[in-house]
Amino acid sequence: MGCNWASITGINGEALNGYGVQINDAENPNGIQDRVYSGGALTFGDGGFELVLGGAPVEGRYTVQLFSPASVPLSDVFFAITSNRCDQNVVVITFEQVREF
Repeated sequence: MGCNWASITGINGEALNGYGVQINDAENPNGIQDRVYSGGALTFGDGGFELVLGGAPVEGRYTVQLFSPASVPLSDVFFAITSNRCDQNVVVITFEQVREF
């Protein structure tokens, strides 16, 4: 993976495209507050998404939540912890449907 970037990436278990993944910096309200969409990073397969955090590994804590294409929350908010180590510079998240929506 190298040491030239850090990101939060993932896929949806059923490879659904067009779902929003809201990622916010949990420690800095002026930091990252971005929504990426499943299917926007096909490097990770169908339904893949990625938010690049920077040009080097970065230690941090981010909140992550899944939204429907109509912006309805589909998951609880949870934390993703990133590392400043080159061998741990990508957090991979997989959403799996556990209830009807």
